[in-house]
Amino acid sequence: MWLRKNLEWRQPWIGNIISCTLTEFTTSDGKCTPGANRLWRILISKSAHLIWKLRCERVIRNENTPYTSEEIRNKWYKMMDERLETDCRMTMPRYGKKGLKTKVVALTWKSTLENEEDLPRNWTVVSVCSLKINNYYLKFQQVQQ
Repeated sequence: MWLRKNLEWRQPWIGNIISCTLTEFTTSDGKCTPGANRLWRILISKSAHLIWKLRCERVIRNENTPYTSEEIRNKWYKMMDERLETDCRMTMPRYGKKGLKTKVVALTWKSTLENEEDLPRNWTVVSVCSLKINNYYLKFQQVQQ
């Protein structure tokens, strides 16, 4: 997902996982990329949380039975789907100043969605949104006000 943003991938290690909120990405001419910075924070923090959660489930609940790669991949995409849904819901006007701006969400997920050019201009606020990230369909029902 990150590589589709055409930015350098930095191999995560314990230091930049803990400090993922401080990481800044810039373009070749030195301009800040707020969408990429936010996506990095989401990817790293959510992935680290998923790793911790899967380990706890494996050790405590599953009698140390490891997950398959497919199970892990599906859980990761489900987690990203939920985050995308949360971002879209947070653009609702009822949240006022505490909500997210549509532009912030659009910049964050820009270049990560399949057929992005076919999405409606206001894809974050449509009543039923079906988005696709890396050939996985992300579907959710957006609650209308």
